[in-house]
Amino acid sequence: MKYKTARKKIGFSQNSGQALLVILLVMAVALTIGLSIVSRSITDVSITGQEQESARAFSVAEAGLESLLAGGAEGVSFEGFDIVTETLELGNAVSFAFPKKITAGDAQTVWLVSHIDEDTLDTDFNHTRTYFDLYWGNEGQSADEDATPALEATLYYSDGDY
Repeated sequence: MKYKTARKKIGFSQNSGQALLVILLVMAVALTIGLSIVSRSITDVSITGQEQESARAFSVAEAGLESLLAGGAEGVSFEGFDIVTETLELGNAVSFAFPKKITAGDAQTVWLVSHIDEDTLDTDFNHTRTYFDLYWGNEGQSADEDATPALEATLYYSDGDY
């Protein structure tokens, strides 16, 4: 007896390879989007933690400076920077040119009243003028230059009732 072996030729259509490639491409795009979302979430959590730590450090530093200034300490040194206070008598001069240059971001306090001692103002001193002029910038520099300096002035006024 002879057996015939039937062989069925299994053929793949030409589109089956393309379908597999499309599926792999869709999976790669989905994986990329998923990893991008996870990466962004991790970055956001990290930045939030850093912001909270910075805010806490700033609050502690601010509280320390406030307590230091309330205590009236003079010439205190901290690691990394110094705080120096001084009094400069201007007298009754008609005009005053500030003796040093102030760089960007620096602040300067100018008192328009005399001090009797370190913590007491001379309240008997009366100004005869009702105005004062502030001039700033570099000598010879025109106002239309790109590097024209800016000024922020704050005036605290008291009518004598403390």
